[in-house]
Amino acid sequence: MQIKIFYISVHDNGAMQEEMNIFLRTHKVIRIVDKEHVDSEGFMFWSFRIWYIEGDKMLSAEEATRQMLKGKYKEDIEQMKKNLDDKQKEIFEQLRVRRQKIADEDAIQQNYNIFSDKELLIMATLPELTLKAIMDNPEIKKERKDKYAKRLVENLENLEFRM
Repeated sequence: MQIKIFYISVHDNGAMQEEMNIFLRTHKVIRIVDKEHVDSEGFMFWSFRIWYIEGDKMLSAEEATRQMLKGKYKEDIEQMKKNLDDKQKEIFEQLRVRRQKIADEDAIQQNYNIFSDKELLIMATLPELTLKAIMDNPEIKKERKDKYAKRLVENLENLEFRM
């Protein structure tokens, strides 16, 4: 990943903007770090700091941010998975199966809209996987807990890996 800084005068006739646009069209933008109006001794300009990867695909700022966060999220998830013991891994996999069942029953295409992998990993590491423990955990989104937690933990006592 590299960084490029552009300064565009507020009095630009379009040439500086076109230079930046050409750059954006020929590089894969990861993130536009900041843009600010600067007044330095009477010279007024906009400053753009751009993180990018060499390539020929331009991403919108929204898409670049989404991909950056997705990469960070994926790293976090992988690290959390590595920290699980065998019992927690089994619980996590069973929760994933239950999440998919709920998604199928409710015709929800992206099962992570039920609970994200991160939320399931948090549940798998709870000292006791109960409805109360899930509802009391602030790291799990309230809307998801209210809507799906009860169904997710139904009949847990029948699962071999519990207690």
